[in-house]
Amino acid sequence: MADVFEWKEDFVTGNDEVDNEHRQLFAKINKLYEMFLDTNKYHKEIPELTEQLKSIMLEHFEIENELLEKYNIESYEEHIKIHNEIKESICEIDKYNLPVIIAALLLSDIIINYFLKHFPEYDKKFIAELNEKQKLDS
Repeated sequence: MADVFEWKEDFVTGNDEVDNEHRQLFAKINKLYEMFLDTNKYHKEIPELTEQLKSIMLEHFEIENELLEKYNIESYEEHIKIHNEIKESICEIDKYNLPVIIAALLLSDIIINYFLKHFPEYDKKFIAELNEKQKLDS
């Protein structure tokens, strides 16, 4: 099966840690969509992978938030606020006791929207500034 969510060079930030986490998210979302093709076969793996995606995404925001604050990135408070809103959306999925497939689809949708909307508007700007400040720091 071809990847549902394709990695593009536009997603490269130049920060190895961030890029590796982003690639990991892409790979796991694509694996999840592959599992959707046979939910009976993967009925145990889908919730496990969904939890992994959730954990990676929440941890990723924590790491980004720390970097934003540590390097005093321009408008970091606004950026952290947006990250917190996305984190809240991710955590809210658990509140509704949804069927596993629906919860997995909602989480993937949040992550895909992060890359298609939030990433180009906010992260690309902050990463360029972060990379410059990290070079000066080393």
